[in-house]
Order: sequence, then structure tokens, then C-alpha cells
Amino acid sequence: MTDILESSSATDLLLYRWLQAKRSMQPSNAALGARPQTEVIRLPEELEPLVNEMLELRNLSRNWNSYGGHPPTWIAIAAVAKLFQDVAWSGPIPRVVPMGSGGIHLEWGNDDESVEIEASADGHLSALIEAGSQFAEGAIEDLNDPLLADVLTWASKLG
Repeated sequence: MTDILESSSATDLLLYRWLQAKRSMQPSNAALGARPQTEVIRLPEELEPLVNEMLELRNLSRNWNSYGGHPPTWIAIAAVAKLFQDVAWSGPIPRVVPMGSGGIHLEWGNDDESVEIEASADGHLSALIEAGSQFAEGAIEDLNDPLLADVLTWASKLG
């Protein structure tokens, strides 16, 4: 495991930027003497290529898709990293696709069967399953969400 607050990998930058973005969206607690909370995201080294790929997408220019697209936000990237940490993901690494809205789209599978997870620009997660006889889509509310469990099961199978 790599503790991204203590390593010198690209994920240090990921966590720092995520915390900065998260803080900028919240009212300041400085007047109350509160210290900002730090969250450590720990990812296995096997996921470093995924993190590096997501960080590389930050270099996309505005209008990268000729429809006014934005590069993925730090919050979207961190939401994916945190999800993989929280579920202790050790399955296949998904294909990573930027979304014009500033989100991240992850997909496993092929033309016939696929599963997808999307992290919106503000970090909300949703999923889609089109595999076997199963079709489901919706928001991922928490780690115990049955949709998330199904997506991860199919992702492990489809690679």
C-alpha cells in the first residue's frame, strides 16, 4: 500500500489538490479556530497507472472536445481514488475516459457487455450495468449500495 500523504508519487498532488478544492467549496472555519481535516487515501501500487492516467487528463485544454468540454476536476479524480480505496479494489484497471462536464468515466467490458462508473465534476458517483441479462443504472449512494456491488462483481469478470 502507498500512503499518498507520505509518498512522493503523483498521488501526493492528487490528494493535495482534492483537499484544496474541497476546502474552497466550504465556508471557512478559521474564525472558529477549527483546523482543516486531512484525509489519507491509500491505494495499492497496482493502481498507480490509473491515478497517473487520471492526472494526465487534467492537462486537457478547455474545449478539448470542441463542445466546451472541461478537463476532469480534482474532486472527480479524488472521488474515483477514494472509491477504489474504500472497496479495496484489486480487480482489473478500467478504461478511463474524460467527460466534457469535468467528470471521469470508467468502463470495463466490451461491445456486448459492459459496466461503467462515473464520477461527476462534484464527486457524485453513478453506475451502469449492461451485462448478461442485467440492465441497471443509478446513483451510488454509499459503499453498501447493491448497484455498486453488482458493478464491481461484473467489472471483475469482464476486465
